[in-house]
Amino acid sequence: MLNVKKSEQPEFLIEYKENKANASYKNMRGEMRKDLRHYIAYREQCKAKRCFCAYCEREIVVNSDKANGSHIEHIKPQSQFPKSDLEYTNLIVSCNSKESCGIKKGNRYFEQFIDPVFYDPGKHFTYDSLTGEIIPKSGIKNSNTPEYKTLALLGLNNIRVTEARKRFTVEVVSLLRFMKKSEIKHFVKQFPTLFEFLIDGGKDD
Repeated sequence: MLNVKKSEQPEFLIEYKENKANASYKNMRGEMRKDLRHYIAYREQCKAKRCFCAYCEREIVVNSDKANGSHIEHIKPQSQFPKSDLEYTNLIVSCNSKESCGIKKGNRYFEQFIDPVFYDPGKHFTYDSLTGEIIPKSGIKNSNTPEYKTLALLGLNNIRVTEARKRFTVEVVSLLRFMKKSEIKHFVKQFPTLFEFLIDGGKDD
Protein backbone atom coordinates (compact mmCIF):
# COMPACT_ATOMS: atom_id res chain seq x y z
CA MET A 1 0.00 0.00 0.00
CA LEU A 2 1.04 3.56 -0.61
CA ASN A 3 1.58 5.91 2.28
CA VAL A 4 -0.89 8.57 1.11
CA LYS A 5 0.17 12.02 2.25
CA LYS A 6 -2.88 14.23 1.96
CA SER A 7 -2.58 17.70 0.46
CA GLU A 8 -4.87 20.63 1.21
CA GLN A 9 -8.40 19.85 0.10
CA PRO A 10 -9.44 21.65 -3.09
CA GLU A 11 -11.29 24.95 -2.94
CA PHE A 12 -14.19 23.58 -4.98
CA LEU A 13 -14.79 20.88 -2.36
CA ILE A 14 -14.71 23.45 0.47
CA GLU A 15 -17.17 25.68 -1.39
CA TYR A 16 -19.45 22.75 -2.11
CA LYS A 17 -19.59 21.75 1.55
CA GLU A 18 -20.12 25.34 2.72
CA ASN A 19 -22.70 26.42 0.14
CA LYS A 20 -24.85 23.34 -0.44
CA ALA A 21 -27.40 22.58 2.26
CA ASN A 22 -27.65 18.95 1.14
CA ALA A 23 -23.94 18.52 0.40
CA SER A 24 -22.95 14.86 0.27
CA TYR A 25 -20.91 12.64 -1.98
CA LYS A 26 -24.10 11.02 -3.22
CA ASN A 27 -25.48 14.41 -4.28
CA MET A 28 -22.25 15.57 -5.89
CA ARG A 29 -22.36 16.09 -9.66
CA GLY A 30 -20.50 13.57 -11.80
CA GLU A 31 -18.12 16.19 -13.19
CA MET A 32 -17.18 17.35 -9.71
CA ARG A 33 -16.52 13.74 -8.67
CA LYS A 34 -14.15 13.37 -11.61
CA ASP A 35 -12.42 16.65 -10.74
CA LEU A 36 -12.01 15.44 -7.17
CA ARG A 37 -10.64 12.08 -8.31
CA HIS A 38 -8.16 13.87 -10.58
CA TYR A 39 -7.12 16.27 -7.80
CA ILE A 40 -6.49 13.48 -5.27
CA ALA A 41 -4.67 11.14 -7.63
CA TYR A 42 -2.32 13.66 -9.20
CA ARG A 43 -1.37 15.35 -5.95
CA GLU A 44 -1.10 12.30 -3.73
CA GLN A 45 -0.80 9.06 -5.70
CA CYS A 46 1.38 9.81 -8.73
CA LYS A 47 5.10 9.45 -9.32
CA ALA A 48 6.86 10.40 -12.54
CA LYS A 49 3.51 11.12 -14.22
CA ARG A 50 2.14 7.66 -13.40
CA CYS A 51 -0.69 7.22 -10.91
CA PHE A 52 -1.17 4.20 -8.67
CA CYS A 53 -3.98 2.61 -6.72
CA ALA A 54 -3.53 3.49 -3.05
CA TYR A 55 -4.06 -0.14 -2.04
CA CYS A 56 -2.51 -2.54 -4.59
CA GLU A 57 -0.20 0.02 -6.29
CA ARG A 58 -1.03 -1.06 -9.83
CA GLU A 59 -1.11 1.76 -12.37
CA ILE A 60 -4.50 3.38 -12.89
CA VAL A 61 -6.01 5.53 -15.61
CA VAL A 62 -7.35 8.30 -13.42
CA ASN A 63 -10.18 9.67 -15.55
CA SER A 64 -11.47 6.32 -16.77
CA ASP A 65 -14.35 4.36 -15.25
CA LYS A 66 -13.39 1.20 -17.15
CA ALA A 67 -11.61 -1.88 -15.76
CA ASN A 68 -8.17 -0.22 -15.87
CA GLY A 69 -9.59 3.01 -14.46
CA SER A 70 -10.28 4.20 -10.95
CA HIS A 71 -12.83 5.52 -8.50
CA ILE A 72 -12.90 7.53 -5.29
CA GLU A 73 -12.67 5.22 -2.32
CA HIS A 74 -14.14 6.06 1.06
CA ILE A 75 -11.81 4.42 3.56
CA LYS A 76 -14.57 4.53 6.15
CA PRO A 77 -17.61 3.39 4.13
CA GLN A 78 -20.38 5.89 3.47
CA SER A 79 -23.04 3.48 4.72
CA GLN A 80 -21.39 3.16 8.14
CA PHE A 81 -19.94 6.67 8.46
CA PRO A 82 -22.28 9.06 6.61
CA LYS A 83 -20.77 12.11 8.35
CA SER A 84 -17.36 11.24 6.86
CA ASP A 85 -18.47 10.96 3.24
CA LEU A 86 -16.95 14.36 2.33
CA GLU A 87 -14.14 14.32 4.90
CA TYR A 88 -11.05 14.84 2.76
CA THR A 89 -8.79 12.55 4.80
CA ASN A 90 -11.28 9.75 4.19
CA LEU A 91 -10.95 9.96 0.40
CA ILE A 92 -8.35 8.19 -1.72
CA VAL A 93 -8.31 6.78 -5.26
CA SER A 94 -8.56 3.03 -5.81
CA CYS A 95 -8.39 0.83 -8.90
CA ASN A 96 -11.48 -0.79 -10.41
CA SER A 97 -10.41 -4.40 -9.86
CA LYS A 98 -13.31 -6.51 -8.65
CA GLU A 99 -10.93 -8.93 -6.94
CA SER A 100 -9.16 -6.48 -4.67
CA CYS A 101 -8.92 -3.00 -3.19
CA GLY A 102 -11.87 -0.64 -2.82
CA ILE A 103 -14.44 -2.65 -4.76
CA LYS A 104 -13.65 -5.87 -2.86
CA LYS A 105 -13.66 -4.00 0.44
CA GLY A 106 -17.06 -2.53 -0.33
CA ASN A 107 -18.94 -1.44 2.79
CA ARG A 108 -16.82 -3.43 5.21
CA TYR A 109 -14.49 -1.87 7.75
CA PHE A 110 -13.00 -2.59 11.17
CA GLU A 111 -11.56 -0.28 13.80
CA GLN A 112 -7.89 -1.28 13.43
CA PHE A 113 -7.88 -1.24 9.61
CA ILE A 114 -4.45 -0.12 8.35
CA ASP A 115 -5.58 3.18 6.87
CA PRO A 116 -2.90 4.36 4.36
CA VAL A 117 -3.61 8.00 5.24
CA PHE A 118 -3.20 7.78 9.01
CA TYR A 119 -0.71 4.89 9.12
CA ASP A 120 2.49 4.30 7.20
CA PRO A 121 1.91 0.86 5.61
CA GLY A 122 5.68 0.46 5.31
CA LYS A 123 5.86 0.09 9.08
CA HIS A 124 3.34 -2.74 9.02
CA PHE A 125 4.02 -4.63 5.78
CA THR A 126 6.89 -5.95 3.70
CA TYR A 127 7.17 -8.31 0.70
CA ASP A 128 7.97 -11.93 0.02
CA SER A 129 9.76 -11.61 -3.32
CA LEU A 130 9.43 -15.35 -4.03
CA THR A 131 5.65 -15.59 -3.64
CA GLY A 132 4.75 -12.02 -4.59
CA GLU A 133 2.79 -11.65 -1.37
CA ILE A 134 2.56 -8.72 0.98
CA ILE A 135 3.32 -9.97 4.48
CA PRO A 136 3.14 -8.39 7.94
CA LYS A 137 6.49 -7.22 9.28
CA SER A 138 5.70 -8.74 12.65
CA GLY A 139 5.92 -12.23 11.16
CA ILE A 140 2.99 -13.35 13.30
CA LYS A 141 0.71 -15.52 11.17
CA ASN A 142 -2.54 -14.80 12.92
CA SER A 143 -5.65 -14.04 10.91
CA ASN A 144 -6.95 -11.84 13.73
CA THR A 145 -4.13 -9.29 13.61
CA PRO A 146 -4.93 -5.89 12.01
CA GLU A 147 -2.34 -6.58 9.31
CA TYR A 148 -3.78 -9.92 8.19
CA LYS A 149 -7.35 -8.66 8.45
CA THR A 150 -6.47 -5.64 6.31
CA LEU A 151 -4.79 -7.79 3.65
CA ALA A 152 -7.77 -10.13 3.56
CA LEU A 153 -10.33 -7.33 3.44
CA LEU A 154 -8.57 -5.74 0.46
CA GLY A 155 -7.68 -9.00 -1.29
CA LEU A 156 -4.10 -7.79 -1.74
CA ASN A 157 -2.72 -11.32 -2.03
CA ASN A 158 -5.14 -12.68 -4.60
CA ILE A 159 -3.52 -14.77 -7.34
CA ARG A 160 -3.74 -12.12 -10.05
CA VAL A 161 -1.93 -9.43 -8.09
CA THR A 162 0.68 -11.77 -6.58
CA GLU A 163 1.53 -13.11 -10.04
CA ALA A 164 1.87 -9.53 -11.27
CA ARG A 165 4.26 -8.77 -8.40
CA LYS A 166 6.33 -11.85 -9.21
CA ARG A 167 6.64 -10.82 -12.88
CA PHE A 168 7.56 -7.32 -11.81
CA THR A 169 10.22 -8.68 -9.42
CA VAL A 170 11.83 -10.76 -12.17
CA GLU A 171 11.86 -7.73 -14.47
CA VAL A 172 13.49 -5.43 -11.90
CA VAL A 173 16.08 -8.02 -10.85
CA SER A 174 17.00 -8.53 -14.51
CA LEU A 175 17.37 -4.80 -15.10
CA LEU A 176 19.55 -4.41 -12.00
CA ARG A 177 22.18 -6.61 -13.67
CA PHE A 178 23.11 -4.02 -16.27
CA MET A 179 21.42 -0.74 -15.33
CA LYS A 180 21.80 1.77 -12.52
CA LYS A 181 19.01 2.06 -9.96
CA SER A 182 18.32 5.63 -11.03
CA GLU A 183 17.90 4.52 -14.66
CA ILE A 184 15.49 1.71 -13.82
CA LYS A 185 13.04 4.13 -12.18
CA HIS A 186 11.98 5.32 -15.63
CA PHE A 187 10.67 1.82 -16.39
CA VAL A 188 8.56 1.49 -13.24
CA LYS A 189 4.89 1.35 -14.23
CA GLN A 190 3.47 -0.13 -11.03
CA PHE A 191 4.26 -1.24 -7.46
CA PRO A 192 6.46 1.71 -6.35
CA THR A 193 7.00 0.44 -2.80
CA LEU A 194 7.87 -3.06 -4.06
CA PHE A 195 10.36 -1.41 -6.39
CA GLU A 196 12.00 0.41 -3.46
CA PHE A 197 12.10 -2.87 -1.53
CA LEU A 198 13.85 -4.61 -4.44
CA ILE A 199 16.46 -1.95 -5.19
CA ASP A 200 17.34 -1.78 -1.50
CA GLY A 201 18.10 -5.48 -1.60
CA GLY A 202 15.03 -6.47 0.38
CA LYS A 203 16.17 -4.57 3.47
CA ASP A 204 13.59 -3.13 5.82
CA ASP A 205 14.04 0.02 7.87
